[in-house]
Formats: sequence, C-alpha cells, structure tokens
Amino acid sequence: MAEIRGVVTDVIYSNEETGYSVLELESEGAVSLVVTGNIPLPGNGEIIEAEGELVSHPVYGQQFKARRVTRSFPEESNDLLLYLSSGVIKGVGLTTARRIVSAFGVEALSIMENDPERLSEIKGITPKKALEIGEAFRRLAGLRALGDFLSGSGLDAAISMELLRRFGNEALPRILSDPYLLVTLGMTVNFEAVDRLAEKQGIPRSSPRRTDAGVLFMLSLAEGNGHVCLPESLLLSSAASRLGLEKEDAAESLSRLEGAGQVIFSPFEGENYVYLPRLYRAERHVAEKIAALAKVRYKVPKGLLLLIEKAAESLLVSYTEKQTEALRAAAENGVMILTGGPGTGKTTAIRGMIAMLEGLGCEVALAAPTGRAAKRMSELCHREARTIHRLLEVTVDPRGEMVFNRGALNPLPADAVILDELSMVDVELMSSLLAALKDGARLILVGDADQLPSVGAGTVLESLLESGIVPSVRLDEIFRQARESRIIVGAHEVRNGRMPPLREKSGDLFFLPRRTSREMADTVVDLVTNRLPNRLSILPEDVQILLPNRRGAGGTEELNPLLQDALNPKGHGKREVRGRFSVFREGDRIMQTANNYEIEWRKNDSLERGTGIFNGDVGVILSIDNDGGSMVIRFDERTAVYRFELLDQIELAYAVTVHKSQGSEYPAVIFGATLSRSRLLNRSLFYTAMTRAKKLLILVGRPESIEEMVSNARPTARFSLLSPFLSEETGKYLMR
Repeated sequence: MAEIRGVVTDVIYSNEETGYSVLELESEGAVSLVVTGNIPLPGNGEIIEAEGELVSHPVYGQQFKARRVTRSFPEESNDLLLYLSSGVIKGVGLTTARRIVSAFGVEALSIMENDPERLSEIKGITPKKALEIGEAFRRLAGLRALGDFLSGSGLDAAISMELLRRFGNEALPRILSDPYLLVTLGMTVNFEAVDRLAEKQGIPRSSPRRTDAGVLFMLSLAEGNGHVCLPESLLLSSAASRLGLEKEDAAESLSRLEGAGQVIFSPFEGENYVYLPRLYRAERHVAEKIAALAKVRYKVPKGLLLLIEKAAESLLVSYTEKQTEALRAAAENGVMILTGGPGTGKTTAIRGMIAMLEGLGCEVALAAPTGRAAKRMSELCHREARTIHRLLEVTVDPRGEMVFNRGALNPLPADAVILDELSMVDVELMSSLLAALKDGARLILVGDADQLPSVGAGTVLESLLESGIVPSVRLDEIFRQARESRIIVGAHEVRNGRMPPLREKSGDLFFLPRRTSREMADTVVDLVTNRLPNRLSILPEDVQILLPNRRGAGGTEELNPLLQDALNPKGHGKREVRGRFSVFREGDRIMQTANNYEIEWRKNDSLERGTGIFNGDVGVILSIDNDGGSMVIRFDERTAVYRFELLDQIELAYAVTVHKSQGSEYPAVIFGATLSRSRLLNRSLFYTAMTRAKKLLILVGRPESIEEMVSNARPTARFSLLSPFLSEETGKYLMR
C-alpha cells in the first residue's frame, strides 16, 4: 500500500450513480498522476489523500488504484475557483464562481452551506437563485459525505442515491445506527463489509439484526442465481456456513422474519420452501392465471380447417400435421405452448396463427423479452412485435422505480398475445404480462426448452411443460431446406447428446482447433478482419463473437479490446471517452448492460419518441461530445443521447457472452471455447450459441471443451414451486 496527496486538476470520468471516478491529480512536486476508485462527485481543485497501489493498466498505462480516500474541500482561493467553476454545483458556472470567490474568498463554501441568503449580495444572483445554489451545495455535500462513508467502509457508493431518496439527510444516521438496514432494504451490498461496519458500531455478531439480515442476504444471493425460493434446510445450512451462524439462531431468525412478513413459507413434500414475498406473489400469480387460462376452451367454428387452409395459401406454405395441430390448439385453448428447435417451422406456425386468429376477428399482439428478439420476430412475421416492457407501457415513478401502465385495471386491448422466446422470461415479468391480459384473451407461448434459462429468477417454460397442464405442441421435424444446414443439423445433434460434425470442411459449420485462449483470440481477430471479409465477403459488422465467459482467459473482457483495436483503432479525429473498464470510440459496437427506463430515444427518420433502453440492446456509437459530456448511440431503429454518467451501463460488444446473445440471431457467429472444467460448459449453453448463427458458424477452441459441453446435460438446477402450484390451482378448478 502506498499513500498520495494532491489537488484534482481534471475529472477524466465520473459516474454519479456508482461513484466510480478517474481523476488527474497533481501531487507534491507537480507530479501528475491518474487516480481511480470510488470517489463520488469529484471536482477540480479539491484535495485528495488516498491509500492504494500503483498498477499498470493494459489500456490506460500506470494508475493509482485508490482503496481508501480522504477528501477536503479546496483551502485556497485559486483551487476554490477551480472547484466552483467545474460545474459540480448546479447553477454555478465560471462567471458566478469568480464573483462568489471574489466576494467571500475561502469562506464561500461555508456561506453556501450555512447562510446561502448572503449569495444574493452578489450581482446577478437573486434571492431565489441564492437559495437554490445553497440547496444544491447541501445536497452535493450530503451525497458526497454519504458516498465517501460507504466507500471508506468497503461498500458500493452506487447506493448513495437510493438511500438519499429514501431517507434524505437522515440516511447516514440511519445506517450508523443499523448497518444491517442496507441488507433488509434489499440493496445489493457486500455482507462482509456490512459486518465490519456493524462491528465498528458495537453491534455483536450474535445480534438478531445480523442473523435476520444474513438470512435475507442468502435469499437475495439465491435469487441472483435464478432461484425463486430455497428449501428451509438448505437455507439454514448455507447461512450457518457462509455467515458463521448457528443453525438454531438462523431458524429463530426465519421465524421472526416470517412473523414480520419478510419471508413466506410454502410447504411441499415434507419440506418448507422459503420465499421473498414478491417472488412468492409472482409465482403464485403465474400459477393462478395460467391455471385459469388452461381451463378455457373456445367453441371452434365449423370453418376452422378452411380458415387454416386459407392462412396457408396466403403464406404460400403447406402445414405439417404438427403445425396444423398447433394452429388448432391456438384456436381452441385459452393458453398453449409451441416448442421446437431450429428449422422445425415455428415461425411458419406463428405466421399461420396470426392469419387464423385475425380471420376469427381477433386483435393480435406480438411480444418478446428483448429488443433484438422483438426485432427478429417483427422481421420474420412481417408485423410489429414489441418487447414485453414496451407492450406493458413501462414508465418510472418519482422514486425511480419501474412501473407498468398496463395491468389488471388497464388491460391490453389485444384478444390474443403471442409471446416468443419464453425461455428468457423470468417469473416476475411473466406475472406482469399475465396481469395485463384482458378477460377472454388468448395467450400463445413460444420457446425452445433446450436453450439457457432466464437471467432472472424462475424456470417458467420448463415448469409449464413439466406440469402438463398447458396444452403444448412440439415441432420435431426438420424441414428439407433446413436439413441442408450443418448448423441446424449440428444443433439437433447436440440437443440429443451427440457431437456436431466438426471434421467436414464444407458447408456452414467449421471447427478450427486451438489449444490456448491466446491462440483462440488471435484466430478470432484474423477471421473477423481478414479471412471472412476477403474469402467469403462477410463484413465485420455481420459477425458476432460469442464466448461462454465474461472474465478470465478467453473471456469477453479479454477479447473486446483486441477486437476494438483491430476493427475500430484509435485514429486522427476519432473522438473517444474513457469509461470504467474500456475506452469507447466513435464507431464502436456496444451493448446496454442494465434496464434503463428513463433514457429517451427517437425513431430514426420519424417523429416517434419514447423511453427505455434495455439490458442486451446492441448499438453503435455515432458521435462523442467530450465538451458536452455526452454521446449519441444508434440502437437499430432508435437513436439515444447518453450522458457520460451512463458509461457504466454500456460495454464493448464485439464479443459477448452466450447468455447476453439470447433472443438474437446473427448472419455469422464465431464461438470460442477454451475453458475446461467450468460449470459454464454445458449442453444448453452450447446449443444456445449454435442456434444464434443464421448463415455461418465457426467454432474455435479445444475439442475437449466441445466434448465436455455436449456430454454435460445437467440442467441448471433452480428451486421453484411453479409446477406444483399449477397442479394445486388446477385442482381447485376441478373441485368447483
């Protein structure tokens, strides 16, 4: 550990939401040094004292990585002028800053905080503006103090904004009195850091506050791993092991939490399953609504078969027996599931359902979980498909939380909703969609059960199929044209536990053996920049690199800088901005990594506007305005302006993980696999990667990695009671 002290001369990057900043510091002897770390809301001229270490970043060079930071407001007039004119205080620019420093000198900040009315003595500052400046500075000081405290305690400064929204100026006193409040409020925090803070505040490890928070923390960890609930026995043993609790103390905590309504027990087969209340409500609601829809049978008109034939004629297709069965099921049932792998005619069946249902007088809405999946559905079905969030008209309330305008009190007008890529839908989003269906509306669910499960909690598609309650049709015949594709044939081989054809040297699937991650990376770069464009006329923008892992050797974090330098190198006049982990340049391909319901966008070449860019949306940086602190990004048909504060919500997307690619399809895919003995190497991940490729799939890596994925058929185990809940709800209807 080393120590530094100096004055901030430039704020290279700062994210108000997370607190992460990159600063240029002038230390003693006029030595300039780049400092990184959790330093919320920095300003030029302030004094930084930090403990940390000098590191050599592969992209940025030498930096000082701050672990602990002590900050002071400027002590001299020149530094104070730098600070006030940096824009850190709303309403204070260079001219106003000069007048304030000229009038009050080094006492200016004290006056702004304690006696802001005096600012109106300055020319150009009205009494109203004086109070506004004072309020802005107090908010800044409070947020900065809270962020500094959290960072110094090993906690993420990103929760500062949420804490201030909840508690205002009482946020810090509330945390000091009970650090475990951070956990019980459901915030994403480091439990060990909360433990250390509580210990400093004199709270014993045996405190009920700690054990209660520890049990809730274990449930939130489980949710992050896809579980909707946990068996009580597993929860108690995990809490005892991870948090150093006695099982008896954890059991007492569970009892207290149940009494307070913070957890819910649901018995099943001699075991209590423990839920967070919102997940219990979501899973119960899905079971209730699906069971109700499953009992609905529509009177089929006499001319249904003729209507199906007309739909086939209009689409210039001939339906298989299974496709006809699927269309009949869509006409007769309140809910049905259509499944099948690539090349089995799911899209043809969906288009037939649309034509048939409209022939029955239904208004049909199409939806998918992600923007890319909705765009693909629109292109294949030749009509608009929307994301579930857009279909439900997502907005943000004054507390910054997501709300849907469509629900039980304001249902969707559609008579039938067709939802594609069901495997990607988690239980809470499914619950919201079901709540918005009007009485009498049909629901048609489409998905591939062999793909990866949703990122969020639950296994909706798997549970619905397992229950046997929902009528389902599986398309399993590969169409003649599709059988000519080695990608499609290979994907079906993998689904059945057999190796794809790797030794053949023609067609649309190739395997290039490489032993190390570096060899794989070099080959991928050569393919994208040289071999594919020059030999097959495939442009780099039509190629997507998919990898199993994000971090570590052969992961996206390693390959993206290499691909960026090869495909979009630093050039004269090409503007760039430095983010937390990457340099972003004009022309870069990027991906949104979090749902943001507030970003405004406009449709290209139209007056249509809206809000919301979602996790997994891929775009291209059109321009960067370093002076204005913003960039323009085009996401397919939408264009949005991003403030630099949002840089932590995007990442380079030349290479993405297979999980992030779900719902998308690309002309050409390069899949790299050099991992060994990793839980990521499983059949569903490999199958999902293969089915993302439309015209060309190149596998690069170790044969053993491919073999391990094909042989590893173990499903991703997730705890959920949706299937038994469905049986229970169906039983209720049978007893009525």
